Amino acid sequence: PADVSLSMRLAWLEFLRGRPGQTLAALAQVPEWTRTQDPKRYGRLVHLKILAMLELASLSETTP
Repeated sequence: PADVSLSMRLAWLEFLRGRPGQTLAALAQVPEWTRTQDPKRYGRLVHLKILAMLELASLSETTP
C-alpha cells in the first residue's frame, strides 16, 4: 500500500502471523519522506523492522 498507515498495519499483521520476511517487504513500501515528516511513526517503523530482523535471524538458526 502507498499509504503509510496501511503499510504499517500490513507489516504488523505479517509480523503477528509469524512472517518476518513479508513484514520487511511491507515496511519497504513506506515512503522515505516518513523519516523527516513523521519521526514518531518512523521510530515505530524502525522498532518493527528490528523485531522482524531478529525473528528472521532466529528462524534461520533453527532450520537445517
